[in-house]
Amino acid sequence: MKKDITELFAFLDDFTKAVDKYNSQHLIKFETHSKLPTRIMTMSISEIITIILLFHQSPSKNFKFFYKSYLQLYKQDFPTLVSYERFVAIM
Repeated sequence: MKKDITELFAFLDDFTKAVDKYNSQHLIKFETHSKLPTRIMTMSISEIITIILLFHQSPSKNFKFFYKSYLQLYKQDFPTLVSYERFVAIM
């Protein structure tokens, strides 16, 4: 059964924006000479957290099953949904 996740996503999106703003103002920036990541994340942090919270609210006990079957109900809510393997790597 599909739930309305609009309010949850909006709350998480506002929260992650506030955390990013706080971090940019209060954390010390370090110069790194390491290689920068070449992949650009297509999903936002708030989308990732929303999916993880949906999993914990679902009756599913297996994340892979949840991601590949149950999450397909929310395909239109997550247009930039990545593959299961990539999502696990991002997590």
